[in-house]
Amino acid sequence: MTRLDTIRECFNYNAWARHRLLDMAAGTSEDQLDKPFEMGCGSLRETLRHLYRAEHVWYARFLGRNPPELTDGRDLAPVSDFAKAFRRIHDHRTAWLDELDDATVRQPITFDHEDETYTLPLDQLMLHVCNHGTHHRAQALNMLRHVGVKIRDIDYIDMRHGRHDDPPPDFSVAMIRDYYAYNDWARDTVLDAASGLTDDDLDRPFEMGPGTLRKTLLHIRDAEQWWLENWHSDGEDHFTELDAETTMDELRELHSETAQRRDAVLARMTDMDLKRRVWCNPSPGETYTFRLGETMFQLCNHGTHHRAQVLNLLRHLGAPPPGLDYARWLRTGTNR
Repeated sequence: MTRLDTIRECFNYNAWARHRLLDMAAGTSEDQLDKPFEMGCGSLRETLRHLYRAEHVWYARFLGRNPPELTDGRDLAPVSDFAKAFRRIHDHRTAWLDELDDATVRQPITFDHEDETYTLPLDQLMLHVCNHGTHHRAQALNMLRHVGVKIRDIDYIDMRHGRHDDPPPDFSVAMIRDYYAYNDWARDTVLDAASGLTDDDLDRPFEMGPGTLRKTLLHIRDAEQWWLENWHSDGEDHFTELDAETTMDELRELHSETAQRRDAVLARMTDMDLKRRVWCNPSPGETYTFRLGETMFQLCNHGTHHRAQVLNLLRHLGAPPPGLDYARWLRTGTNR
């Protein structure tokens, strides 16, 4: 399999999840779209605009020119206009991807950002765009929930559920390893940010995600451990949760143990291994089957989704939220 195959699946998921998000937002009023929130970009409309403008800016960087046939998103306002603009840029980018090969997507590109010039691999920057979408869609979902919209699941695994007869997606083990390396860095970054908080801070209730900062951080690790066990079983393990009083130091150690076991699995993997079926049993009477690569990609996106909630909780608790962009991780050079 190739990195390009993985990139295509990333963008396909990005488009599917975005379509679901816009479908949920379609019935919102102007007041609901512009209701201020102390998270993300400040309102649902501005979050949608930021998502589109990020895709447009990065696509222009990938092309090496500004695509005049696409709006830059500055004037987008109704949800229907966002939907058309997103669909158009996805179609353009898909056609462009079809003209590339694996050697091309591994080449570096040079771009300017915040008065600095960077040269980074094209495939990694495309993964950044998709990961960025997952991050801000988590914020948009929370905004929709707070204005009374019924929320639908937009996890990658929800896209793949029930599509067992479809050809399995082609994932590159090398890119999955990269994505996990980013997740480990982002996990350690948020744990560092939370390390100075009191137990009262960690357990302060919020109407967001699992409900508290500690529960959100524990849930990320619970999911990682559960999927790891499913990779080695026949789906008999039900989803379990860590003790609610687990400390941040204990959590960091547990994360490290899980990551070491996961990396040992990945070190023996080939691209074809990612097509193997695995079973999961989230609760009694429920058994689902997915491809191994699907579950690994799901886990990376799941972490990004909940860390977006973590950043908002840190902000509300008075702790400076750290930058978690995939591109920021690339700029640290720790992926080399």
